[in-house]
Amino acid sequence: MQNKMMAGFKEAWRILKPSGSVIYNMSLVDDHGSDNTKKWTDLYLSLDSYADREKLSDLSQWLAECKSAGFSQSKSIKIYSEMPAPDTDVFPFENQILRWMACYVFVSRK
Repeated sequence: MQNKMMAGFKEAWRILKPSGSVIYNMSLVDDHGSDNTKKWTDLYLSLDSYADREKLSDLSQWLAECKSAGFSQSKSIKIYSEMPAPDTDVFPFENQILRWMACYVFVSRK
């Protein structure tokens, strides 16, 4: 579903009853301008199968996506921030590629 995430998100909006809500979690970057995020982004983009900068949204970008999908309101709770970037030039995780990113829980209302 990862490649079809936005289609699924828009489908969730479509099938919700009026004023219905969807609860979900998202991995987001803290700040595209920070040195930490830039380092992680460079490491992420060095991976052959995951090099897609467009998938690395920050909170404001994700909230804009929620609005464009039709949700009238989206509230976020930040669970944790990005991990500190490693001192190496090698991406440290073989699995769970987005493990380094900040984690949020959202409630988006139709």
